[in-house]
Amino acid sequence: MTDECREAVMRLNEADGNPVSEELKKLFDKLNRNQVPDTRGITHSLGIADVCRQEDASEYFKKILSKLNPDVTKIYEGTIKETVTCENGHKLKNDSSPFTLIPLSINNASSGIISVEDAWKDHFKSTEATLYCSSCEYETLAQFESKINVFPQILALHLDRLDIFSGQKNTCKVKIPSTLTDKGQNYELYAIANHHGSPRGGHYNAFIKPYGDKCWWRFDDSHVRKMEELQRENLLTSGTGGLAHEHL
Repeated sequence: MTDECREAVMRLNEADGNPVSEELKKLFDKLNRNQVPDTRGITHSLGIADVCRQEDASEYFKKILSKLNPDVTKIYEGTIKETVTCENGHKLKNDSSPFTLIPLSINNASSGIISVEDAWKDHFKSTEATLYCSSCEYETLAQFESKINVFPQILALHLDRLDIFSGQKNTCKVKIPSTLTDKGQNYELYAIANHHGSPRGGHYNAFIKPYGDKCWWRFDDSHVRKMEELQRENLLTSGTGGLAHEHL
């Protein structure tokens, strides 16, 4: 349902030898011709032996992108610049690295609701720690900063709800904005992948607003239906969810 991704896959030359890209192209082609697709080819190309075993959606999203042709993955790719500077101005780190997914830590708020915008700001806020500086030749207070210096066409966010200490899932409500803006870059929300259950098991479905459609649709296994007005309003306060935004 991401037009840019589907169109990029359909433009690929079948002779490129990439099994995942080839199987996705076959699947998309059947869907475009309103034929019932067979998913065994794509699951086999991804090395999935047991389709009933739950896997983490964000991990599989990254796994699929890692196996696709670069002409497809570049749609989701951006670059984050990370710098570490000592209190005397010496650069201890000044690196840029690519990303296809940004994890946002979801912590319980006092009101029981946390906003994606607050989690976004918290992810990119500056922090401080004591580090050894080879230029100063002693430990000094260093400032850590990260920022996006190349924004992707499609921005994918993972709402990280797992508490690494307890192993429990944080089920607090999250306020999801319909648009996200950073440094003049505007993104519109068009998809939410929902997980219902615990870290040990559960069920996935998705809410999607197709390109050019004003309505949200619920995708749940073989069932697809239009969401009612009240439900479309309520989906912006989610207790589950990973998000996809399209650059405006």
